[in-house]
Amino acid sequence: MSITAEEAGRLSQTQSTTASALRLGNRLGMSNLWFAFVALLLGLPMGLYQVAERSGYFPWLESSHVYFASTSTHGVLMAYVLTTFFMMGYGYHSMAHSLKIKTWSPLFSWAGFYLGGCPEFCVNGFRLMLRHPVLELDSKPIQCGLP
Repeated sequence: MSITAEEAGRLSQTQSTTASALRLGNRLGMSNLWFAFVALLLGLPMGLYQVAERSGYFPWLESSHVYFASTSTHGVLMAYVLTTFFMMGYGYHSMAHSLKIKTWSPLFSWAGFYLGGCPEFCVNGFRLMLRHPVLELDSKPIQCGLP
């Protein structure tokens, strides 16, 4: 059974479309995943700082302003930035590799990647920072146990 030139052209066009979908899915997916991993690497030391500051073993670390700023930043990085960009990267990578389909609009996909990080971090960070002055009134560690 032989194929006609027209069928061969359609087949090669489908293969090139699949290859371009894979390239875009790889680049877009890995860009989102790397952004998520950078957020994780930035958030981990802040979590360790919070533990060290609240433990009471390092009195020279105690600063309510730095503590609540690191709490807000750590929360935004772990809850919003890490999860959003990890799920977007996983979605783009799965779409390209498992479903073998192209992104609906590569322009909007890249715009979402570039414009998604800063507004998400800034707006949610600002919103969390507004809550912490209330918590600053009682910055002593909570004592657990019987008196």
